[in-house]
Amino acid sequence: MVCTDCGKDLRSCCNCRHYLPKERNCKEPEGENPSEKDKSNFCDWFGLNPRLKENSPGEKNAKNAAGEAKKAFDNLFN
Repeated sequence: MVCTDCGKDLRSCCNCRHYLPKERNCKEPEGENPSEKDKSNFCDWFGLNPRLKENSPGEKNAKNAAGEAKKAFDNLFN
């Protein structure tokens, strides 16, 4: 599975709730430990990191800007 926006693998160690950036191995003792943490894998212990479900500040700003642009466009016809 890949991100529709950036094309990167979603089911990778870097996106898992068990991922520890400074550690070589997974914090789940039975988890896989692939050498490329940003590539897709099939670990049974994978769980999406909750912080990835939130919008980033850039996404929030883009959404606000789009909403303001739509509002300005609608005001042209009112």
